[in-house]
Amino acid sequence: MAKVKEGWQRLALMLEGMPPAQRETLLAQIGQDEPALAQWLSENSVSFKSVLTLGQRELAVLLSGFSDEQIAVALKGLTPSQAEALLVGVSRRRATQIAENLLQLPPMRRSDVEVLRDEIVKRARELEQAGKLSFNQEPMIR
Repeated sequence: MAKVKEGWQRLALMLEGMPPAQRETLLAQIGQDEPALAQWLSENSVSFKSVLTLGQRELAVLLSGFSDEQIAVALKGLTPSQAEALLVGVSRRRATQIAENLLQLPPMRRSDVEVLRDEIVKRARELEQAGKLSFNQEPMIR
């Protein structure tokens, strides 16, 4: 893994807000000169925090691939508002079940929670590549 250099985090945050096609084009151009940077950016330009900004329908698509127990683990350590932001993607009944599961979970190492959050982010990237969700939330015009 490449050593993170000054400015890489800021660049990852900028890439996070770009439309997928533009982000991929820019990553390809960066990769020609700095392959390690391009790889690191590809892995870090979408974070779990980004997932919390997705809309209800996109979260529903994303979370449908995870069990209630997995979602409960991902909620560990989040603020109530962050947990609420994630749970808008599930039905009220399922959200209640997830909340019950969360209360029953034993204390966990942060690294174990992060592993599950990374799986959610990985799945979100796959869905974004497939065009089923987007981190570039532009207002819709009706």
